[in-house]
Amino acid sequence: MLSGKLLKKLFSEINSNSSFATGGSLTLEIKPTQVTDEQLAIAVSAGISRMSVGVQSLNPSALSYADRDYSNIECLSRIMDRLRSLGVDALNFDLIAGLPGDSVDAFRDSFEKASQLGPATINVYFFRLENSRYVEEARKNYIAENSEDFSVRYL
Repeated sequence: MLSGKLLKKLFSEINSNSSFATGGSLTLEIKPTQVTDEQLAIAVSAGISRMSVGVQSLNPSALSYADRDYSNIECLSRIMDRLRSLGVDALNFDLIAGLPGDSVDAFRDSFEKASQLGPATINVYFFRLENSRYVEEARKNYIAENSEDFSVRYL
């Protein structure tokens, strides 16, 4: 995790050495448990106007497979409140359907909980077995990713 001083320097270098289209937005992806209020404030003051929060799931079982250290909706709520207080309304959550340790009902519950926080968008990605450390577990317990049922059951 970068200190406030290093983060300011990083954003200064990016802003002084890059040209961004007028009217465009700068997006930063954050992990809820690893970002501080100070870092959020620095990012916003450096021109970040959209934040993408890598939620993946709110199911503790799926999160343990994904090496995520949160399942508490209060963590996400705190991030959302802080960003809104800084004037950032373009808040995005990323969810992954079909993670090992998840189920259709648990994913639906994650989606409902995340949507209640009011992000501008929720992006849903489908877990892919290829090149994944979860291949064996997923094959034992979940729908084959290429079956017609995979997407239908989650949507």
